[in-house]
Amino acid sequence: MFNKIRDEVKLEDIYPMIHFECHGSPDGLYVTNGEFITWQELRRYLIDINYACRLNLVIVLAACNGYHIIKVAEKLDRAPFLLIIGPEGEVSTGDVERDFDAFYASFFDDLDGYAALNSLNRSLGPSAWKYHIMSAEALFINAYVKYYKENCTGKRKRERIENLITKGMKDPRVQNFGVGKTRKLIKQKLTVANEEHFNRKKKQFFFVDEFPDNMKRFPFSFNDVLIKV
Repeated sequence: MFNKIRDEVKLEDIYPMIHFECHGSPDGLYVTNGEFITWQELRRYLIDINYACRLNLVIVLAACNGYHIIKVAEKLDRAPFLLIIGPEGEVSTGDVERDFDAFYASFFDDLDGYAALNSLNRSLGPSAWKYHIMSAEALFINAYVKYYKENCTGKRKRERIENLITKGMKDPRVQNFGVGKTRKLIKQKLTVANEEHFNRKKKQFFFVDEFPDNMKRFPFSFNDVLIKV
């Protein structure tokens, strides 16, 4: 099925919306034949489809715990979707039918995804929404902020700097600088290296290496992400 969607997207140059309506869990989906497919098993198919449509895939999950599909993007290699919409917890069959009828009525009326999301949650206050939306951009930024905090700040950053100083001071040329200047130079180079790493991951995740115009669609910078750290 997924390969067929991918091939049709390539052939007809369309931007697909895939609607899943089935039983779900925090770990994956139960498809029509009763088989369970994990988010990680689904991941490769979604990346292929998203690549075929140049990062324009929208996924709607009318399934319990459907929002957990964001787990398909835990690796910052390729974006599996442009946008996903789904419930974070349990939903009843009656709720799904009523809520998604309202969602699609709104969406096809004005093609405004956020207005449709409001319709999907129309019976609930904003703090009680059970259906949520996540964009590829927000997902990448959140994941990169987490990576940066864990690897490039605090104790890990200090350990990294001290290890580089220790290695560097074995070189007589570096010894001439002294420890203080060497530490300063290493901090400067790490800042440049971190930004280069960010730019590489961003280009890869948003298929910029294949579709350069995607850079304009996702214009946020390394400094924009650092503000959130």
